[in-house]
Amino acid sequence: MSAAVGRPKPRLRNYRYRLYPTAEQAQALTDQLAFSCDLYNALLQERRDAFAATAQEVGRKRPWHPSDGNQWPAPVKHWDTDAKKHVAIKVPSIGVDLKTQSKALTELRQSGFPFPEGMAAGLQHEVIRRVEKTYKAYFAGIEKGRRVGPPRFRSRSRYDSLTFQLSGPSKEKFDENGNSLGRGFTSGSGRLHEETLYLTGIGSFALRSDALRRSGPGSSIDKTRRQSPRRNGLRQHRAIPGGGIAKTVTVLRSCGRWYAIVSVELPPVDPHPDNRPGVGIDLGVITWATAYSDSPEAIAATAADLDYQQPRIGHGGDANSLRIDGSGAGEKHARHVRITQRRVARRTRRGHAHSHRRKKAVLLYGRAKERERQARADHRHKVTTVIARHFGRIGMEDLDIAKMTRAPKNEPDLEVPAKLKEDLNRKILDKAWYEFRLVQTYKAEDAGGSAEVVPAAYSTQECSECGEIVPMPPSQRWFVCPRCGNKQGRTRNAAKNVFQRMEQPDGAHPSGVKASAVALRTTQSPRLGKVANPSRTQNGGRLAT
Repeated sequence: MSAAVGRPKPRLRNYRYRLYPTAEQAQALTDQLAFSCDLYNALLQERRDAFAATAQEVGRKRPWHPSDGNQWPAPVKHWDTDAKKHVAIKVPSIGVDLKTQSKALTELRQSGFPFPEGMAAGLQHEVIRRVEKTYKAYFAGIEKGRRVGPPRFRSRSRYDSLTFQLSGPSKEKFDENGNSLGRGFTSGSGRLHEETLYLTGIGSFALRSDALRRSGPGSSIDKTRRQSPRRNGLRQHRAIPGGGIAKTVTVLRSCGRWYAIVSVELPPVDPHPDNRPGVGIDLGVITWATAYSDSPEAIAATAADLDYQQPRIGHGGDANSLRIDGSGAGEKHARHVRITQRRVARRTRRGHAHSHRRKKAVLLYGRAKERERQARADHRHKVTTVIARHFGRIGMEDLDIAKMTRAPKNEPDLEVPAKLKEDLNRKILDKAWYEFRLVQTYKAEDAGGSAEVVPAAYSTQECSECGEIVPMPPSQRWFVCPRCGNKQGRTRNAAKNVFQRMEQPDGAHPSGVKASAVALRTTQSPRLGKVANPSRTQNGGRLAT
């Protein structure tokens, strides 16, 4: 069993492609989405009725209602006459779960119920798994004490994805000693070949390369051989890595367009000694990211690869830091988003249904927001790829974005006016720090490295040379230590602190000075192994920089 425990796990990655269905295929997808939405709501209603019946059985004063929120399924207490106290009893099962609903759906299909033509049975059972997953997430949130609402019904306009299980090799099996027993074969509702994607009940899609479409007007390639993006098929702008096994295909409808998200199981990265240097990254609002490393060569190589966005050497005057500008997607697309949003507001409604002109305006507004998201994601993927290529260990701050962007209270005695806090929250969310952290983590893993999270408290105010705490307002962009005379840029000092905390996880400062900040940031916390003072500020322990 020891060999099985130490075996590296395969990597799961998603690849998103643009899908161009024919009119018949688009109508088939729309019909199956509508039926799946109705089935989802029916399964949800069945569970709600079961909860209401079970609530009456255990002696609640009234049946369970969605407005009860966290009150159900809270433990029910009864009076124990022997112990003379209230004892919590476990709520009995509602009798409706994944197994019972799957069995009922199979019987319904055998009875001749009019399902959409050609709709795969696996696609219908996928809806049951979504309901089960939704309730598990709901119960988990209640157990953690979060304010979560019960699962809600969905309208057809908000049910936009279908997941097809692909036929192919099954999960690899191992014996007790960790030796591979090979893979079996799984029969699914779709097949992915080298040139074709087939989905049951929908049809086939040709995998079309993007190479010919990139050729310009002056290219020597024959114009008659160019593949038009409007032709039926899947636009495969990048190939799936070799050795990967496609598991599922999720067809997504977004802003009137169709996408195919292929989930691929990739082999684990072979462990090998990594001699690449480490880097600490400080994220901020004015300066999107500042990287610090003890290797000037790696910083110079990163700057050369990021030449498309004109990287600048960070404040400090040496070659160990690099300042990386953000995408600015929110500011660049703000005008277009504002125009489309006002256009939606001017469109009229007809009763409960929207007019056709309003639906068109909503579609244009959705596409404007989608372009903004794509611009932000494009910048994020380019930067994280370059960083993962040149550094073996990547340190990032453990920022609590939810606390940093908490809605302000409109009170006159606040230190920061509510309007300014709203603007700051908008800028923080535009930087997409958490998405950067997720993408950087899995790209570092793919490159054979690792990404680590370090405490964020006092990373800006702590002197990177002696550990002294120097309070300063966000407007002060230059760090000056009154104790040791250290002078450097604010973001560079923070990035160096992140790098040192990654290299010294035990909390020992490289200078050997036991400053107050060093003691504070070694306090234990359930969220991280070692984080800063629990009485840190409401914005997650640091000021936005």
